[in-house]
Parts: sequence; C-alpha cells; structure tokens
Amino acid sequence: MAATDYDRIVHDDGSYGAAVGDGLVLLDFWTGWCGPCTALEPVVEELVEGHPRLTVAKIDADENETTMEEFGVRSIPTVILLERGEPVEAFVGKVASPKLKLERAVEKHARGDLFQLSRRASSRRVASRVSASTSVATTAGL
Repeated sequence: MAATDYDRIVHDDGSYGAAVGDGLVLLDFWTGWCGPCTALEPVVEELVEGHPRLTVAKIDADENETTMEEFGVRSIPTVILLERGEPVEAFVGKVASPKLKLERAVEKHARGDLFQLSRRASSRRVASRVSASTSVATTAGL
C-alpha cells in the first residue's frame, strides 16, 4: 500500500462508524502537529500492509471531539484496536517498541477473528449436512 493510499483512510465523527464492522479495526487518533503521531504513522502503515483484513481509521483529534469522547481519548497518539466493534487493546502516547506491540496485538486478535470465521464456516457446513440428511430422511418416508 502506498503512503498516499494510507493517507486517504481518514475518518471524522460522522464516518468512522462505517469503518467499524465485524473484523479488526485500528483507530488511530492523531494530529498533524504531534511528533509521536508522525513517528507512529509508518509503523501503522507497515502494519496495514502486513494485515490486509485490518481496517485503519485515522481520526484527527483536533477535529473529532465526539469520537474522542466516545472512546475516552485524552492524549495523543492513541491507538485502539477494535474487534467486532469492541475495544480489545489500546496504546496511549509514545510507547517503547510500538511496532512490536501493535503487531502482537493484531496477531493475537487476528487469530481469534480467523477462528471465529472458521467456526462460522464449520457451523454452516454442519447445518447444510443436517438439512441435507433431513431432506433425505423425509424423502425416504422416515
């Protein structure tokens, strides 16, 4: 993903909700004047490249107070990882080894996400088999 593509993933109080779905969403609260925010940007960009199922919502803290209040954000940068719309991990301020911490958090919850998808697919296959066997039993007059 080119830097220009990543730069376009910016949301405001009214649009970030559309980015939050059943998968993993990384909310990145930042401002243009924040040095640690600027330093964190390439880390988040690299994370996005390595995890195509991860959605990133960059939220300018100066212009989106409602969303900041909703998530209790008081300092920037703040990064919140959502799984199925619920916060599961958060990092505030300048943290040591941000790349490692973000990667571990995403990997941990991406495995859970894949497990859930696998369980749903298995459930559908079982339901489909049960439905097929019920049809066969009904057809056979059982």
